[in-house]
Amino acid sequence: MTSPIFKRHTALAAAGACLLLSGCAFDGTVQVGSDLLLSGKFEVEINAKQLSEATKQAATCQNFATNLNQQQKANQMQPYGRLQLVTKNQKEDGDNLICDFEFKDWDPNANRQILQNVGDGMLLKTEDPGKLLKGANFDKFSLTLQFPGEVRLAPGGKIDGNQVTFDSVDAFANSHQIITGQPEKYSTWQLLTYGLIALVAVGGGIAVALGLRHGVVPE
Repeated sequence: MTSPIFKRHTALAAAGACLLLSGCAFDGTVQVGSDLLLSGKFEVEINAKQLSEATKQAATCQNFATNLNQQQKANQMQPYGRLQLVTKNQKEDGDNLICDFEFKDWDPNANRQILQNVGDGMLLKTEDPGKLLKGANFDKFSLTLQFPGEVRLAPGGKIDGNQVTFDSVDAFANSHQIITGQPEKYSTWQLLTYGLIALVAVGGGIAVALGLRHGVVPE
């Protein structure tokens, strides 16, 4: 059974407008502040063919943002813990509705800690927000995270200085942990531990996938 905390947790739920749809595309950039608050902007492309006729009539970017904001309130999230989306632009391209959203100064730790300072850098846990994003069936997905310091570890992501980009929800979720900062500020034991956790998690996922492929059900 999913815990109430997990139900209320909306870390990086920028794809909220697409969570119940398939055939969506997501392209976002999230800035991680030194104060552990997140700000970001993203584009969501929704295929109108996935919507019912009744839904199409009310399918506006503002309605999607309003619905997500209201749902967080209905889930009894405290105001400081809600990711408040602001609609910046709306356009249509054939059967696609394209929405540009923004959010500012959101605390990702309001319901459950996923981001923390470690040494001279940061550690971001991606598993929980990744699970939420997996609720959408994205045809295309790109998420760039920008940090105050240089990214040192981000399995499955493309690192470029102080930012890392993931080109699939699975890659983001399976990264498990993103570590930034100067390596000398971490103990050797910390880096080895975080690295081994990532390797074991990825290796375990591959083993399970191969087992299922060959009809072996993991115990």
